[in-house]
This record gives sequence, C-alpha cells and structure tokens, in this order.
Amino acid sequence: MNALSDQLRRRIAALCPDWDLDQVSGFIYLDGGYSNDNFRFEYAGERYVLRAPFARRGYEDRALEQYVYSAAEALHVPPVVALDTASGDMISRWVPGQLLADARPDGPALADYLRRLHSGLPAMERRHDPLTMAREHLQRASAPAWVESLAAGLTWAPDTEVPCHNDLNPWNVICAPDGTWVTLDWEWAGRNDPLFDLVTLHQGAGLPHGDLALLAQRYLGEPADPGRLDTCLTVFWLRETAWALAEITAGNDRAEVLEQRDVGLEQLARLEARALRHGFLQSGESAGLGCCSRCEADEQFSRRAMSTSGFSANSRSPSGRACCCSASRRRSIRPSRTSTVRSAPK
Repeated sequence: MNALSDQLRRRIAALCPDWDLDQVSGFIYLDGGYSNDNFRFEYAGERYVLRAPFARRGYEDRALEQYVYSAAEALHVPPVVALDTASGDMISRWVPGQLLADARPDGPALADYLRRLHSGLPAMERRHDPLTMAREHLQRASAPAWVESLAAGLTWAPDTEVPCHNDLNPWNVICAPDGTWVTLDWEWAGRNDPLFDLVTLHQGAGLPHGDLALLAQRYLGEPADPGRLDTCLTVFWLRETAWALAEITAGNDRAEVLEQRDVGLEQLARLEARALRHGFLQSGESAGLGCCSRCEADEQFSRRAMSTSGFSANSRSPSGRACCCSASRRRSIRPSRTSTVRSAPK
C-alpha cells in the first residue's frame, strides 16, 4: 500500500468511520480536476468517488451544496454517501454514463434540461455574483491591464434571479444509461440570472454563437434581450479568465488552468472587438491585421490577449484561428478531457 492510498483511506475513514477499510480497493485517479482531486474506488463490491479538495478559494458553500444534494428527490444528482462541509471531502456513488461534453447534444435538449434543472432546485438565499467574483480574483492575480479595465467598466444587476448552478459546464453533467442527466459540482450554487447557466452550457458545448439567442428563446419562451445575453457572455468569460489568472498566480499551473487562461483572454478580446465593431472602433485602428474586414479588430485584440498571456504576437496567424468568416467552431471553455472524468472539475 503506497503513501497516497494510505492518505485516501484515512480520508474515507473520517467520512465513513463504520466502513471496513480492508474492503476498500482499486483507487483510480480521475483527471480533469481544477481544485479537487477525484478518485474512483471500490468498497464491498460497489463503486464510489472520493472528492478530495486541494485548494479552497472562499467561494464554495459546502453547507448549501449539502442542502442541494439533500433535494435528490427533485433533482438528478449523484447519491452522496458522506460530505464533510469543513474540508469539502465527499464520497458519492459512481454514476456510469457519458459526459455531456462527449455526448454533444443539440441546443434544444440543453435548453430543456436547464429549464427542468432550475424548476427542481430548492429555494436559496445565497446570491452568486460572477462579476464581483471576477474582480476579487483579479485582485490576487497578475492580470493584463485591459482585463482589469474591462472588469471595472461592467455592471451586474440581473432583473431576474433564480436558484442556479453557476458552473454548469458539460463536464459537470453525466448522461446516465437510463436517459437522465446527472448534475455534479454544486459548490457554487446560488441565485443568479438563469441565462448565465445557459451561457455556460452553450460556451462549454462549443456551439455556434448564433445559436445562443435561439437557446435563450427556447428556455424563456420568448426572445431574450440581446444586451442581457451579451452581458452574461462577457461576465462569464471574465469570471473564467480571472479565476485562471488567480490560480496561476497562486501556483496552480496545471495544463488545463493555463489553457483556460489562454482561451479566456482570446474570447474576451473578441467580445471587446465585437463591441468596438458596433460603433466604438476608430477608423483605421485595425487596418491590415485580420483575414477579413469583420475580423480585423478580433485579430488585433487576439494578438494583445496572446502577448499578455505569454505568447508572442506571431505565435498564431489569422489563418490559424477560427474567424467569423469560417465554418470553424470556437474552442470550448474547457480543454478536451477523457471520458473517465466523473466528478467536479472546480
């Protein structure tokens, strides 16, 4: 028995003191964790998952997470065996199935799933403010000045708030064999604009930008305000990018965190460039930078984003990225992961 197995067994014993540790075996590390290490194991012939957080940044609400899991009759969530709200250690039953990230469902299925999820969530007082979170991340991060300026100029005051997941990327959803979608990782649950969860799903699934308004209309039953969608999209990418920048500053330089930083900076640059195209870009400011007139500003800001994240401005050419005049799909929020991930990635 190696040192890691000994440590994991001690965590299991603390969570389930009545278990016979001699029947615990078969630890398998599940890759893809951003702030949690996750391990599948067997006990008495059954499969379980142990979540072992290695970093806590103060935004998790373990008591609320436990409350959400207690509403399992109304929600499809992993059956939790034990959860220590102080440490975040948790044992849940293994849920077989395919990650939503690998299943690639169509847009209507995502919107219908989200409507069912929100309607089944219990009432909660906690609010999730992604912009405040992003700003607090930036305070402890080495961030480009233009990102800090973008964060300072935004506001977050949703007219509609409902209980939300707030980290609803496709790696947090398992498509079980019985057809149900099981939702993981409820550490950030709280009231928020429901379209923020929709944006998270849309971006994580890598769907075309034009599909976002259609998904929002299917979810709401009526067309969504374009300004509301744009704000959700920008604040979403700001939170994801700021989190990655803060994690890297704190020493968490895992490959997936570095990738999230780079993707996030690029997406924020394109969003800012699109805003400039709609009336704020000065004539001639981006001449000669892009592969088409609509992408010139995108290329300028993409170069700025890459240079501030450690890339050289020449590390990618206009032909090496997906632009608005190509059929290429935008990269997802998360890097590609294997289908073995079955636990919370944050």
